[in-house]
Amino acid sequence: MKYEDIYRRWVQERSRIEVDPDFAGRVMNRIRFEPSWVSQLARRWARLVERISVSSRAQAAALGLAGLVGLIRILLTLHLLLSV
Repeated sequence: MKYEDIYRRWVQERSRIEVDPDFAGRVMNRIRFEPSWVSQLARRWARLVERISVSSRAQAAALGLAGLVGLIRILLTLHLLLSV
């Protein structure tokens, strides 16, 4: 039996399955109302930025962390340049 025959048989079997008339509407409602992971991530970042902007301690911590990350990046760059 060839693959085309198997596929045609599979399509014929699947075409006989009954689908609820409201199936497409339910799927579209779920897609419309469930937030995607991108929008959830954006909301989390927005909340984090809001918290940092309100607290002076959080601002100092964010500034210190950014400075530390920058310093580590410079040191790694120097290490890579000098080790060659």
